[in-house]
Amino acid sequence: MKHWAYRATTKKVSFDDVAALARLGFVCRSAYTKAEKTQLVTYVRHIEIGDVLHMHYSDGRDVRTIGPYVICECAGHPLRDQVEEAIVEKTGALYVVGDTSFFDPHNRDGGYVPDPVLNRITGWLVRPAGCALVPYDPDHFSPYGLTMGKIPEELWPVVAS
Repeated sequence: MKHWAYRATTKKVSFDDVAALARLGFVCRSAYTKAEKTQLVTYVRHIEIGDVLHMHYSDGRDVRTIGPYVICECAGHPLRDQVEEAIVEKTGALYVVGDTSFFDPHNRDGGYVPDPVLNRITGWLVRPAGCALVPYDPDHFSPYGLTMGKIPEELWPVVAS
């Protein structure tokens, strides 16, 4: 199990929609950066079932807390009937959304777009982690201003089983 910092921004959808989707058990994340490159998004191949996302939301000035969430497998997850069973190839834990009925109310303005290669909505299935949230630290996203970053092991909180 690894811990990851995850920063959602106003670029896609509102704080309320990101937080509501997480509470439903889903974090939207494309697998690929651009269709013409077929290059995976940084860190997507490394995030696996059982890893913890420490989620924050930034509007460019202020940072709000969403919470810590564990990446889950499809079996037994409340949204298992809305996603395809197979994990997206070359990724550690991304699923393709088949039935977007749970998702659409939180994407009214179309900020979340289908993955540029798969042409489908993709993301992680999650549940609350049962651990403390690692505080927001811009250094977790350096040096390129990424939306995801590794949290150093010495900062990992204890996760309740």
